[in-house]
Amino acid sequence: MAIRDAVSTIRGYFYQFDYSILQVLKLDNDSETICVEGIEDVDINDEKNIVLHQCKCYEGTEYKHSEIKDAICWMLKHYSQNTASNYKYYLYGVYKSGQNKLPQTIDVDFAKTHFFTKKHRNASTEYLHDDLNLSDDDIALFLKKLTININALSFDLQEKAVRDELCKALDCRMQQVEPYYCNALLIIRELATNKSIAARTITRGQFIQRIKEVDNQFDMWLLHKNGIDKFAKAIKKKYFSEYNISPYSRFYIIEFNNNVPISELKTVILHIAKKYSKLRKRDNPKFSPFFCVRGIDDGHLLELKQQLSRDKVVFIDGYNYRGANFDPSFIVKKPSYDYPIMLRIIDSVDFLDSVYNLCDSTIEIYQFYKTLDLYENQEHKHIKIPFESINDIVQMI
Repeated sequence: MAIRDAVSTIRGYFYQFDYSILQVLKLDNDSETICVEGIEDVDINDEKNIVLHQCKCYEGTEYKHSEIKDAICWMLKHYSQNTASNYKYYLYGVYKSGQNKLPQTIDVDFAKTHFFTKKHRNASTEYLHDDLNLSDDDIALFLKKLTININALSFDLQEKAVRDELCKALDCRMQQVEPYYCNALLIIRELATNKSIAARTITRGQFIQRIKEVDNQFDMWLLHKNGIDKFAKAIKKKYFSEYNISPYSRFYIIEFNNNVPISELKTVILHIAKKYSKLRKRDNPKFSPFFCVRGIDDGHLLELKQQLSRDKVVFIDGYNYRGANFDPSFIVKKPSYDYPIMLRIIDSVDFLDSVYNLCDSTIEIYQFYKTLDLYENQEHKHIKIPFESINDIVQMI
């Protein structure tokens, strides 16, 4: 009996996790939020209301009013303290049978009798609505804010619905969804166990972006499994094998460890710049790439620029004169035959958006990383590629 109870409890947790995933994916826009284990199991904050969801999984149990009584009493208590707020309440549950016992429309008398009244064998009867000083009109207003659905999806059907929604949100096939589903469960579990309300809250956009991180983890796994030679060959074939290079605005974001010699970073940057610049007299239009080095300190960044300057490499960094503020209009300046700008260095990822806004050609972002603390951009093509040694990037390009 104890084992069956444990299994039911575990299924209940996963049912709630699946329900949470489903709710965040079904939000209308990426800025709307859910909070896991907030006021209720799942709190959904859309543009109009805050809806508090209580989720129950009793697939092997016959429905009885007592099964949902405590949950509705708690909602009534919350309502009594927030009558002027725009909270709504939603009770969602799956039961084996007995759903016909609950009328389609719940009136005040039914709610008072079956939900808000508690009888004791050796003590007087408790009336929650009286204890809360709620009138029949107050209860009627509460019932208008309350939705009860005891014909919820079964455990298996809800899991299938989650996978379907993930396929829609991530534009993937059902055969590809498993790692995303596992990652979504991990994210919900992490949210549910955080201590603060803020840490248990996530927007739809943030949730989907975090689900996609499994792609980066998989790429890192492939790199370690196959070794750099095979991995670099596959990356080059997939992203960098084109012969006719389009005049796009290409941004290369490279993660840097300050213990690495600057000469190695310079070699990588020059290798990319030579391949993705068109500066000859007959080239029209002329173009060259942008570089942003994440993690580099000011001293090493200055050393990089000094080495490029000593090598007679023509580059710009968005500063018109010593002491000036960064000027994105200066760094997007077109190269010419007389001023063959081979590369552009952007000192910080904080400047990237202002540069994107001024680019007049297709933007492509290539990010080379060693850790999963990644810069994110969903507005443009954004390719993320792991590496072990910075010299590996030369093999990939």
